[in-house]
Amino acid sequence: EVGNRRRVWDLLLAHGADVVLGGRPPTGSALRSVGVAPHELVVVSASTTGRVRRTPRKVSADAMAGRTWLLRETGSGTRATTEELFADLGIEPSVLTIGSNGAIREAVAAGLGVALLSRAAVSRDLEEGRLEEWVTGPLPLRRSWHLVVRERELLVPVAALFCDHLRYQGSGWSVGTVLEEAD
Repeated sequence: EVGNRRRVWDLLLAHGADVVLGGRPPTGSALRSVGVAPHELVVVSASTTGRVRRTPRKVSADAMAGRTWLLRETGSGTRATTEELFADLGIEPSVLTIGSNGAIREAVAAGLGVALLSRAAVSRDLEEGRLEEWVTGPLPLRRSWHLVVRERELLVPVAALFCDHLRYQGSGWSVGTVLEEAD
């Protein structure tokens, strides 16, 4: 299931999921990160030329402030990170809330605004020239994906197998000790 931070942590705590791939788990919770992988967030806009840009477009904070920003719903980690970016840049742009990263990516490509999205989610669109990357200030943002499990609980076999797959398949994940699987 794909969901915002609140949803995926609640699912994991309520045993509605066995593992979560997401941002950092909330502090003080019964969750722990057992693996990390690099995660880069980039600002994207519709391509102005329809051609692939070899380098990101350098823009001013004022140019970013003048655009409508397409954001996920309240509770989304990407939305919180975008709002932190606004504060860092000292901007207060117009925003439009859209419910999924896929819908945001398509709305950006249609020229409805700009967005902060995972490079993994837009890499093909950047490579094909549908979207272009914008940079200013701290962009792109470098974060980490986390592989999160419940603290002090045994993993079901399929979850343990998934964690092992990430550990040994050269996936870019650094996976530490995971509790042995449950019978």
